[in-house]
Amino acid sequence: MKRTVALFEVVVVVAALCVPACLGYSWWNRVAAGGQPRPVLLAQAVPFAAPPRNSGTAPYPAPAQAGVPVPAPSGAAAPAASGVAVSGGAAAVVFAPSSDREPFLSPEEAVSLRDEERRRKIMAQREEQESRRRAAEELLNSRPGAKIIVQGIIGKQAIVNDKVVGVGAKVMGARITRIGSNFVDFDEDGVTFRKKLKGQ
Repeated sequence: MKRTVALFEVVVVVAALCVPACLGYSWWNRVAAGGQPRPVLLAQAVPFAAPPRNSGTAPYPAPAQAGVPVPAPSGAAAPAASGVAVSGGAAAVVFAPSSDREPFLSPEEAVSLRDEERRRKIMAQREEQESRRRAAEELLNSRPGAKIIVQGIIGKQAIVNDKVVGVGAKVMGARITRIGSNFVDFDEDGVTFRKKLKGQ
């Protein structure tokens, strides 16, 4: 067993010495033949071709900067983009959103604003109806005898505003000029008007 290990070690040492010996022998043969030993290059350099002077165009495109578009080379067709209309050689951007929602609002905020707008419209309609009702009521009250109510007629007398009155009596500044079967005529500062029996 020991002999086998010793023999293996000897073989390894001899093999290790053979490699540099072969390389040295090859180098010595080239030197003896009059040639120069050629160095071993780890990487072959690629020669750089300098651009010609006064060529008018840069051989390599300049790197694009942030926010600065790089012009397309002359003769190259510009790629078509969606939303861009080309007319007369100039590109015009067409903005056509699919909805009128504010892009900076979330869907929940957009719904809340829509509901608030609907409530404001309803309140505005109610206020308009109320203002119309008040205007109609003021118009009726502005008429002569608007607050005079004929409640009943008994012969030559009438019941007006819970009072029994006859011809010549005054009710709320208006003088009674005539009492008919179902009406009473009044005169207020030269303005005559007729009030019919309530319910007729």
